[in-house]
Amino acid sequence: MKSASIETDVGLLIKALDLKKDDRVLDIACGQGRHTNYLAQRGYRADGVDFSSYLIDLAQKETLPNGKNNPKYFIGDVENLDLKEKYTKAFWFFSDFAGINLKSAICSIGKYIISGRNLLIDSDNLFRIIEYFYKNKKSKYKFDPKTFELIDNNSKIHVPYPTYEMWQRMFFKNNFNIISVL
Repeated sequence: MKSASIETDVGLLIKALDLKKDDRVLDIACGQGRHTNYLAQRGYRADGVDFSSYLIDLAQKETLPNGKNNPKYFIGDVENLDLKEKYTKAFWFFSDFAGINLKSAICSIGKYIISGRNLLIDSDNLFRIIEYFYKNKKSKYKFDPKTFELIDNNSKIHVPYPTYEMWQRMFFKNNFNIISVL
């Protein structure tokens, strides 16, 4: 039995991307394949990619045989994808952009999305960062207002928090259209 959370998440993905059974769907940074496997079980043709071989192994172990809709899983770097397939739709859900060059990632993803070029990105936003700093006066993080990046003072990892205009430039440069922002 699936949790209400996965049903809610997948319901949102189906609605937001207007998924049809004949779409080829790519789950970017799929982790252990929760969404990919659930979409496949519901009759969608979904594949997943993640940089972690450990998580890809978990995703493959959770795959239930269902004929033609068995998901394929790939190990890959979102900034430099090397996939065998092209997809009609893709999603990057519960995105963690730590250490990622988003311009390179959007360009890389764009090479594998065809026919409508629909890509859903679920990300954190700047307002949560402001709230975090308001509540945590002493923090191991700092925010760079010039680059719109959260920086871990210890590890020096940078996490981008693009503004709408920054997303718009990245998307338009790679032939994506912004349909909505929630």
